[in-house]
Amino acid sequence: MEQDLPIFKEIRDSFGQLALQNVRHWEWAVIRTGTTKEQLYFLHSCVRNNLFPKSVHYKPPVQTNRAREIARTMSKKMLQELITDAHKRLEKYTAAIYYWREKCAELLSDEWISKLDKAIEKQMNVKRKIKRERLNQKLENMKRSDKENRKNVEMQLENLCISPRSALNIEIEEEAFNSSPDTEDLPSFAAALQLSLQDEGQTRCPFKCHQGGQSFSNPHPIA
Repeated sequence: MEQDLPIFKEIRDSFGQLALQNVRHWEWAVIRTGTTKEQLYFLHSCVRNNLFPKSVHYKPPVQTNRAREIARTMSKKMLQELITDAHKRLEKYTAAIYYWREKCAELLSDEWISKLDKAIEKQMNVKRKIKRERLNQKLENMKRSDKENRKNVEMQLENLCISPRSALNIEIEEEAFNSSPDTEDLPSFAAALQLSLQDEGQTRCPFKCHQGGQSFSNPHPIA
């Protein structure tokens, strides 16, 4: 439990519990204003960096492009809703500050109000700094996580550079290599191939070699 400011004890001893309660309400509204401004800055930073806090991150139930786009749209809308809500809360806190400060002024002198202004402002700055540091760390973690995710996606895309057609060509080449005749059987293989071509009436090699996007046939007839 946080300790009260030293001036709060003076207020209670000098003006009673009601005056202290009014001062507490005033302090609460001022602190809330400061921390909400930090939260608002954080949310706008998320928008600028195209990042989404966990509270507005939606995971699509199916991994399709359309589902991911819908989830992303929902995250953007909810992030904007948080920004709108923060602005509304700032308006509420501003009205509360004015109300409770006036309540305190009814019980306290101008000198005490001036002292409370400085003490509460100092307390607010402490709380706001803590909030800012925490949200800045959160933002940096989100940036680092997003960078790692992008890197993983790039690596996956690089792994997919071999298209299905290219993969099929590699498979065919490996199969052809594995089923090629042994070197010792090349003479008999060539003789059998020549005889087969002569029986079919072909005088040129039907096999084409592909190189540089062009096809080359053997120009010399097989004897």
